[in-house]
Amino acid sequence: MPHAYGLRARTRHLFARPFRRHGQDPIGRMLVNYRIGDYVDAVVDGSKHLGMPHKVYCGRTGRVFDVGKRAIGVIFNKRVRTTVLPKRLHVRFEHLRKSRCHEEFLRRIRAVSYTHLRAHETVLDLVCRLLLEKKKKKKK
Repeated sequence: MPHAYGLRARTRHLFARPFRRHGQDPIGRMLVNYRIGDYVDAVVDGSKHLGMPHKVYCGRTGRVFDVGKRAIGVIFNKRVRTTVLPKRLHVRFEHLRKSRCHEEFLRRIRAVSYTHLRAHETVLDLVCRLLLEKKKKKKK
């Protein structure tokens, strides 16, 4: 048989639903609130054909730039030869889920900001970058 070059070529396993996960989607997927700036993962649901991203973006993480009634605008980075191009796609919510890639960063930021607050309130010498800069200014 001749070789196929269609949009969904070579996606037999990529777009297939997982084992024992056929049928209707859980209601929680529809109730997720997406905001501009959120990180999302493109997880293509093969049973929903509308608003499906291209197979290149399956498994990618992007950033939300637009939220509409039915679709969410996402910026994905796509490597084309030697350059990385930001691609703007509108994808329906069935094919997206919130990413957990940013959680660890946010947790570290909260811990550092808490330390900084405590450091300014106390007279003790706590080691953090902000206080070291503060001491340098006092010495001058």
